[in-house]
Amino acid sequence: MMPKASVERSAPIIIPVEVASRELDAKLLLACLAAARGRPAILGCRFDLDLRADQVPRGIRLEKGITDASYKMFRNLRDLGYVLAAWDEEALVYYSDHAYAETRLSKRSMALLHLLLAWGEDNRRLWREARQYSGTPIVVTGNARVDLLRPEFRALHERSAAEIRDAFGDFILINSNFGSVNFYDQKRETKFDRYVAKHTATALKSHRIGLFQAFLDILPVIAKAFPDHKIVVRPHPAEDHRPWIAAGRDLPNVLVVQSGPVHPWLAATAALIHNGCTTAIEALLLGVPAIAYRPLISAECDIRLPNDVSHVAHDEAELLALLRARLSGRLDDQAIVAGSEATLSNSISSYRGPLACQRILDAVEGLPLPSLSSMPLQMRRQLRQLKMRRRRRRKLKHLSRKIGSRLNAFRQRSFPDLTVADISDRIGALRKAWPALPEVTVAEMHKNIFSLTAAKGRRR
Repeated sequence: MMPKASVERSAPIIIPVEVASRELDAKLLLACLAAARGRPAILGCRFDLDLRADQVPRGIRLEKGITDASYKMFRNLRDLGYVLAAWDEEALVYYSDHAYAETRLSKRSMALLHLLLAWGEDNRRLWREARQYSGTPIVVTGNARVDLLRPEFRALHERSAAEIRDAFGDFILINSNFGSVNFYDQKRETKFDRYVAKHTATALKSHRIGLFQAFLDILPVIAKAFPDHKIVVRPHPAEDHRPWIAAGRDLPNVLVVQSGPVHPWLAATAALIHNGCTTAIEALLLGVPAIAYRPLISAECDIRLPNDVSHVAHDEAELLALLRARLSGRLDDQAIVAGSEATLSNSISSYRGPLACQRILDAVEGLPLPSLSSMPLQMRRQLRQLKMRRRRRRKLKHLSRKIGSRLNAFRQRSFPDLTVADISDRIGALRKAWPALPEVTVAEMHKNIFSLTAAKGRRR
């Protein structure tokens, strides 16, 4: 028998952040708007929020993925009395329906969710048709990251973009998304590796390896063709930087950079090159379509959406010609922009109309918290708190011995330590770009975990 539940308007929204450079600003916008509604928000590093889930107030936790790796944490959170809603950051771009479902969805994890939040109608279809789906309600909300690409927020990126242009000039940006075949920890098996082994998807792996090698090979060609322009390679956070550094060795205009949010880099660059990368969609929303370099093409293995909304180069000559046209201001984007309209409408519901943040808060508004008067929940909660205290002691002791390890380096690269001043500065930048953003009060709850509440007299 399920415990009784009640709608608690003051229950916090809990917002984990995994990759700060990709997610932090958008999730701060979401947190501020939640606080303005009178619902406190708790935002922080996902690792730390997981570790201290029994030490922060239970509430509605917004997850960013539904893989099997999340199952144990979802179970722990349910035992502690949390309500779980989730979107999937990776549900916008994917190889195929089958590859997405088998690598990104877990039937038992999905079953623990109270609500699913979809990017658009294509995402809703993708979930409903997956074998892992068992009827969890789905609401199409869009994604908060898209809010920051809308015209009303573009000023947010101007200062950082100007600083980047001052430092790098009219640079060419190569955004890489080859973490599946260039993972930062070569000894660790990834979801992609398991998918390839289970489904004998060797063609997919070979295609990704071939594209990765093609990008490594084209890097010095671009650098030599445009010696007066810096070529900035921005690897995915999960990638190993060493192959890129080796490919650019002895080329003084090549730099491998992974710093700060990606949006200012997109706003600052003179030209963006990619293959199947989400940043191509983000660049289009900022008004400057990217160039998809597609020396290898596979209907079964390519990541479709980003390539569909980009200019396309199939070989070295076409790529260099498109780059010359872009750098000289002769590249006509009208056909790309007009042809992408229907695609964007089906894939991203929030690129027009109400903000995704508002839609998300509307969707979770009526989700009830289970009553703590339920004896079974009380018992599960107490047992889970005891287990989590023990786990936290072990984890912290383990991490203290691993200072300087690649795990800690990856954590710092994904979510550098932040202070109240850092969070307040980012909120200030958001408010400067969008003055309608309500004022909030920020306080530190634990290291890298912050509470945001409506400033006194500012609740809406």
